[in-house]
Amino acid sequence: ALDVRSFRTPWQVSQTPGKEGVERYSPDGTVHGLGSTMLGEDQWQWLEEQLRRPVVLRIVVSTIQVLAQGHGWERWGLMRAELKRLLRLLAHGTLVTPAGVRRGGVILLSGDRHIGGMYKLNDSDVFPGALYEVTSSSLTHSHQCSPSKDVCSEEEGALRASDLIRENNYGLLDVDWDKRTLTFGLYSASESDDADAMDAGSASSADGPPDGAGADDHTRTSEAAEQHQGHQPGPGAGRKPVGTNLIRRMVPFSELGIVY
Repeated sequence: ALDVRSFRTPWQVSQTPGKEGVERYSPDGTVHGLGSTMLGEDQWQWLEEQLRRPVVLRIVVSTIQVLAQGHGWERWGLMRAELKRLLRLLAHGTLVTPAGVRRGGVILLSGDRHIGGMYKLNDSDVFPGALYEVTSSSLTHSHQCSPSKDVCSEEEGALRASDLIRENNYGLLDVDWDKRTLTFGLYSASESDDADAMDAGSASSADGPPDGAGADDHTRTSEAAEQHQGHQPGPGAGRKPVGTNLIRRMVPFSELGIVY
């Protein structure tokens, strides 16, 4: 798990708050983000040491999103050099393997956004296998669409690999060592997302989701897709039992580049 708050360089505040892509913060203004730090040098050194330990599957937790693009909330991409450094270290770490294991894999877990989703980097020039990120957020205060506020962007970005989940959710990750598969998904955390989730109409797009909040087939139920159409639901409308699958995906180890 990475501490991305205690040693981080301050974010560069957006000059056009509320504008899509730079809602609160903008990319670091120095050349390619040089001079900024996400982890601090001591934590970078610690991470390098951890990545030298040979494993088959490495689960890396970042409280803010790593692969997400197209939004101006806290994310690694706002410090571009730091993101490149992280991906380079993770890619190198998958190649340090014990006897009998030729290559390991990585999955990223994140939160903070008050929105859930799944992301995928599939670029052999950057990473030896597919790199998935699952964002699970939030358990109690998901940031929903509002017809009166511009807070319903679909968040552009080539790496987003699922719909955005705008209801209270939690994530599950399951490793089947016998079948050599990894299954991850997001599940409904509230019986009624309309009743329990944050009313996005009470917050402007410039304010955005609060800082600090709580993992794909890329399908959602039709009920979820119809939520918040500008009216209050009637009794029972939009309700799902807690634990309803929102997005789910199973991937073989081979897709993650794992060879052993």
